[in-house]
Amino acid sequence: MIIAEATLIQDGKAYTYSMPYVGCSMSNEDDLYLVESMWTDGNYSCDCNRAAFIAQLRGEDDPDAPCGNTIMLLSLVATDEEHTRRVLLYHKPLDVQDERDWTLTDLIIVPAHEMPRWEV
Repeated sequence: MIIAEATLIQDGKAYTYSMPYVGCSMSNEDDLYLVESMWTDGNYSCDCNRAAFIAQLRGEDDPDAPCGNTIMLLSLVATDEEHTRRVLLYHKPLDVQDERDWTLTDLIIVPAHEMPRWEV
């Protein structure tokens, strides 16, 4: 099983939502691609679902938000039962020497297939 931790940004606030993927394995690249694509191109890439996840974290009812792409995916990290963590997606600051000096407006998306893989 893989647990995907998606950090979402809505109205300047960060929320981390955990989603289990039963039957998926960290050693299977197709499984990792499935997890990533669900958050970047699939159902979880849409505001209607992301707003529902954030509402659940806040203990609120589903806001029945319209479809859109205003809720940003800041990072996506996969963890397995052995607590092995792998960054699948993150937003990288543009032209910033010290990563502590960036703001949300400085971010670009870096697709997982374009970044090095590492475990944290």
